[in-house]
Amino acid sequence: MSKNWQSFPRGSELPSFYMNALAEFISTQVSNFRLTLLNSTTIQVVAGTVDDLVAIGIDGQWRYNTATVTRNVSGTAGAYDVFVTAAATSVSNSPQVFTDNTNYSFALSVVAAGGSPTIVPGSVDIHRKVGNLVWSGTAITALFQTVGGAGAAAHATTHETTGQDPIASLPTAGQKQALAGSSGTPGSGNLYVTAADARLPTTDENNALQGTDGSPSNSNRYVTSTDTRVARSFISVGPLPASPVDGQEVDVLVDAALGTTWRFRYRAASSGSYKWHFVGGSALQGEVETNTTITGNYGTSPTSPALVIAFPGDYLVRYGATVSTNDWTTSRIGLHVSASLVDEIPHSHVNAGVGSSQEIAIGRTKRVTSASANFSVDLRYATSLGAPGTCDVSNRWVEATPIRVSA
Repeated sequence: MSKNWQSFPRGSELPSFYMNALAEFISTQVSNFRLTLLNSTTIQVVAGTVDDLVAIGIDGQWRYNTATVTRNVSGTAGAYDVFVTAAATSVSNSPQVFTDNTNYSFALSVVAAGGSPTIVPGSVDIHRKVGNLVWSGTAITALFQTVGGAGAAAHATTHETTGQDPIASLPTAGQKQALAGSSGTPGSGNLYVTAADARLPTTDENNALQGTDGSPSNSNRYVTSTDTRVARSFISVGPLPASPVDGQEVDVLVDAALGTTWRFRYRAASSGSYKWHFVGGSALQGEVETNTTITGNYGTSPTSPALVIAFPGDYLVRYGATVSTNDWTTSRIGLHVSASLVDEIPHSHVNAGVGSSQEIAIGRTKRVTSASANFSVDLRYATSLGAPGTCDVSNRWVEATPIRVSA
């Protein structure tokens, strides 16, 4: 077999075309170069030891590494090109003639497909494309080495026999996370389980398990907040639940200033529409302590104290005042619901006589049925018609307690 070579006489100049051809040849060379994954977001070229250097020709200039180089991938999902980059050859005549100041190491760069690394004089002067990858936005899903000839093909066969180096068959970052906590060794007979597996509890079911007594099992099931044995909710204003279950309880704050709270229990078997039964809490109260002088009938008297109640239903209303009559005057206290007189304490049975007065505290309880939503309750006062004198009222009070209501 003949060889193609050319000799030059001793002492003759080396032709530039010869060096150019040598540079072109160096540009094709790759030695021990393996582009691999360090993890799901990082690529690497692992360095060899001693004389087993990882080397590559870049634009006719030979570069090598004695330490592993890595590059993290980030940014939007898509295809990216992988480059090696290096500083240009640096030879000077200081401190001696032909002093070599070249940094022979190389680095990795990842740019969007079709692009090239940004030139940075003194650090990124030359570059060479060595591969490409696919980025999902959170992980590298495929990696290919495009230089190295037979060496790259040999490396690629550790994954598949196409001569390239895809890693699409490797688990994604999410799949690796899903493997965490698997029982036993994952395999074809013990597959990883995703959050979409219908056998797994939902997020709400997992939340419902919190606080379960003992170990959950078929005989010790979790309890949800709609279980009528334990269910209770709290609302500050607004209607009662529109779709309650039998036995459900609700606490309602009816007067934030006084802290008055009513507790209702839903009884599905109750006749009529008033199925929320009052089971606890204090009365809603109104009170006016100051004295007011009354003359005439209800139409001219003050309407205080007053309450407004949101829920329609049946109520027990208690009311009263301290009354002082003058001369022969008798007094009346009238309970009004939504401005209509529904009950009164008539005449007070106080008759002091001319020139005298008499004071007495009076009160009464009235059952108010079928009250409408947002109804008002107030007290009004009157003196007996045609009689002389006036009537003074003080320490006036009214309170309402529900019996049963509707939403």
